[in-house]
Amino acid sequence: MKPDAIDTTVDKVVSITDNFLPSWQSINVPGQADVHGPFGRFHIYDANVKNVLDQVYAAEHTYFDAFSDFTGAAGEEYSFNLFGGVSTQNIPYHTYQVVTGTPNSVRLSETSNLYAQGGTDGTMNDTAFATSVASMLTAFADKSSPYQDMAKYPLSAIWDTGYPLTTKYALINLIAIRKDTAVFLGTGVAGAAPLTSDQESSLALALKTRLQVFPESDYYGTHVVRGVVVSRTGKLLSSQYTDRLPLTIELLSKVCNYMGSSDGIWKSVYSFDSDPLNQVTMFSDINAIYTPAAVRNKDWKNGLMWPESYDIRSTYFPAFRTVYDDDTSVLNNIFTMMGCVELQKVGDRVRRKFSGNTEITKTQLIERVTKETIDQTKGRFDGRFIIIPEAFYTTADDARGYSYNLRIKIGANNAPTVMTLSIEANRLEDLQQ
Repeated sequence: MKPDAIDTTVDKVVSITDNFLPSWQSINVPGQADVHGPFGRFHIYDANVKNVLDQVYAAEHTYFDAFSDFTGAAGEEYSFNLFGGVSTQNIPYHTYQVVTGTPNSVRLSETSNLYAQGGTDGTMNDTAFATSVASMLTAFADKSSPYQDMAKYPLSAIWDTGYPLTTKYALINLIAIRKDTAVFLGTGVAGAAPLTSDQESSLALALKTRLQVFPESDYYGTHVVRGVVVSRTGKLLSSQYTDRLPLTIELLSKVCNYMGSSDGIWKSVYSFDSDPLNQVTMFSDINAIYTPAAVRNKDWKNGLMWPESYDIRSTYFPAFRTVYDDDTSVLNNIFTMMGCVELQKVGDRVRRKFSGNTEITKTQLIERVTKETIDQTKGRFDGRFIIIPEAFYTTADDARGYSYNLRIKIGANNAPTVMTLSIEANRLEDLQQ
């Protein structure tokens, strides 16, 4: 228990302060995932331990002889067996006695079990949880935050599972600086009464307005893309939770099935923008299934996506859109947006792979960066996109000598959402021709 104690025979740190936590966990080991132990923190009250050792060492001092562990040398009080009460020869001390046989006493040995108890996990409720989440997300708007490290924290999206409005606003901080992230918001609050369609439309406008604070590109004039707002709430099927939850959870399930494979490949069998996988299957008692066309037009303008009736018994999402306000752009679609999020990660991985390499020429660098980008995107996106990487040097790059450009072009389809229907009546013989 001596602070900074070292076993000089093997040159090893043996202090319990330095060894206890590492014995149960493995953190920040290069090339390995972190393994967290049962204790997050450990503290020895060194002054108190030293005070007790001084007292018991002084009391035992009278009995020091050739057969004891002590000689009277400075600092050897830390060799006193404070927990076992016996010497290294397993001989009990003269003045120190360990009381055993009572419910609150134990003589520690190599075979003894000592259970941690008496602690508490604290008090947690929905309000405290939402406040903690909001506090956590403020770090993502800080350029100095370690969460800006794309390699260390390879997250892609955060999902609103029914937070209050203040926490919904805080979630948007995720996309403030990191361009490889997206935020999925819902108009509903977990456990709250369902909103009217007008209230949801107003809330969608408020969320879109907050999202627009973080444009994708000031240089190109690109408005915010990496935000999604989902309306409506319902009762989650196959769950013991009985209060209402937002339909972001339905979309989350679909996105995870399709895009969440560990190999990074989008699985065509779970493609959810076509019948029947675009139907709502996890919720019942959805509020406001029908809204008039004028309301739907306003909701669409406000960047909202919603479910509506597919048939008498089924509900579906007619479109999976982002809050991007140009209906003619492919960026108005969730699939293209999430593809761009991943391409940001691809670009950064390629940068790390070739950063600092002085063995290759400029031409070789361009060739290898292009090939690596192709290799990291080929077969990844279920055939939805055409992806063309363009690595090149500008005049400024040539002058600097240490920089280059990588432009990744993505080609995607627009999502059909509007059909103009007309019925034309003809004579039978005209059509038979």
